[in-house]
Amino acid sequence: MKSRMYTMLFAIFVTAVSAVAATMPGGLSFSNTPLLLSKGSSEPEIGFNGNFMAIVSLGWLFPFGTQLWTGNFGSTPDLQGAIDSALTKAGFAVVFGGGDADVNVGSTGTMHATTLVVPVNKPFKKGLISVAAITCPGATAPNFNISSCTAQIIDLAGNDRPWITSDGAQVHLVPRCR
Repeated sequence: MKSRMYTMLFAIFVTAVSAVAATMPGGLSFSNTPLLLSKGSSEPEIGFNGNFMAIVSLGWLFPFGTQLWTGNFGSTPDLQGAIDSALTKAGFAVVFGGGDADVNVGSTGTMHATTLVVPVNKPFKKGLISVAAITCPGATAPNFNISSCTAQIIDLAGNDRPWITSDGAQVHLVPRCR
């Protein structure tokens, strides 16, 4: 009897929420501008600071990297390029970026990103799943350019799916273990 009552209450709740969420015909407009790359990308992430947004996605094919777009909410954002493409680590032949990403735009106007990268050793026989941290001061400025970003590999332990957030000037990065 209780189960039936809960089911009925749930149905009433869903109906009420649907009625409140409904809009009048013509009262809502929507447009979608695809952010396409010639070689494709996947797994977009977005961070906001007021009206400003930063969007990252993972590059599929060479050159690998985490692509960044920035702009104001409601506008088509500008492609800035791969924010982890310039990463190097002593003792490695190459560092492939774009394994995973998260982005945050702090209240200070600084963009914080974390990406999953794979440094490959000089004999080109072994790679390490690693986490990179990227900081871009002045990201909300109209003349922002990724050349002002600082990137470094902070974890070579094989962590996966790193997350990032900020509270004022304090940044929290969580590399999640596989």
